[in-house]
Amino acid sequence: MLSKAGIWRYPPMNTRDCKLFVYSVRLLLLGLIVILGGCASTPAEEKDSGSIFTAEEKGNVVCSTAPKLFPVSWYGNAKAACSITFDDGTLDQFLAAFPELERRGIPATFFVITDSMDHGFWMDGDTKYRLFSWDNAREIAAAGYEVASHSAGHIDLAAYPDKAFSEMTESAKDLLREIPNQPVFSFAWPYWRTSSEGLEAAASVFRAARSGGISDDPDNPRFGGVVGDTPGNLYAVGARGVLRRDSGARLTAVMDSILGSNGWLVPNFHGIESPGMDKAVLGWEALPMKTFSMILDSLEAEDFWFATFGDVARYIEQRNRLEISLTDFDAAAGIYRYRYRGRLNPSEYYMPLTLFLIPPGGCPVEEVSIRGTGMVQFVSASEEPANDSVYRFNLPPGDGYLEIRLQIPAGF
Repeated sequence: MLSKAGIWRYPPMNTRDCKLFVYSVRLLLLGLIVILGGCASTPAEEKDSGSIFTAEEKGNVVCSTAPKLFPVSWYGNAKAACSITFDDGTLDQFLAAFPELERRGIPATFFVITDSMDHGFWMDGDTKYRLFSWDNAREIAAAGYEVASHSAGHIDLAAYPDKAFSEMTESAKDLLREIPNQPVFSFAWPYWRTSSEGLEAAASVFRAARSGGISDDPDNPRFGGVVGDTPGNLYAVGARGVLRRDSGARLTAVMDSILGSNGWLVPNFHGIESPGMDKAVLGWEALPMKTFSMILDSLEAEDFWFATFGDVARYIEQRNRLEISLTDFDAAAGIYRYRYRGRLNPSEYYMPLTLFLIPPGGCPVEEVSIRGTGMVQFVSASEEPANDSVYRFNLPPGDGYLEIRLQIPAGF
């Protein structure tokens, strides 16, 4: 039995399910075509919302609705995302922060001042900061971390918006030259400050950008991340600058706000000081290693998906653009085929998406196969309050087809 279905778009929790209408067998025998309903509101008095069969057909088929598919907010169905970020590329980040993150297996993004890396230092007014080298940056990138742009010369682009495009393009070229195996994707605004002209320039060079500041107000753009699962502007994602004077209670409040909204936490560090470290290599507002470790302990105790800034931005874009449509089905055999479209270049947007699959009641999932990749191994199956089994699996990026096979109860 062949049917076409409307396309589902994210987010699923805010839209009604598309209702599929199929004429009765009598009309099919007369040669009339199959008609599908659009994503319109279903009248409350209709009890068969989402059914692909008439009442007459339902008597012979137990699995009377197609399985529901939709991506979850964050990879692995984590409660929130977390991207650890560092600014300036000071040497202490390579000597102290990078090994500590490696030990824990936590990814992070290092935003570097590309012009200054050739000289080994950066002058912030009268203050000299020593930077890690391009060789160090390649080692960081090879370990799976993101080395991204903090502009070419760390100019305040809010004060000098006419320099934004040249600062960005120059730093992007530097990164491509020095770390050719890593795509240039992310940017961090110097001094956390943006401008309308700069935002336009950033959108022409990068795919996402981080701003930020120091605020405990979730409605303030200088708050520590994104409240909810999608930023209002992907080129001005808030970050929380972590300072030596910050109390644990203040930082915990920011973390709790993000967790409570299923959002994206973006802590921003500069210097990290290990015991006995030369003071000359420390970055701005250097935190003692003990404090940095305690912050990481607190984050690891929560249900965060840890990923680089660029990878979280990728996931958001892929999730929000994903289209899934039912292409055909054989209800008697419990087979449903779908097409999915990412609408983004998978060489740049390469993140797998975590999907929920909810089959009709009484028809558990036997297997899911994705064309070209074979059968999918489910991450988990759990019981929801509605007594529907919820299956979780990861969908590869790009476009493709998948087939869902349900277990039809004996006697049908």
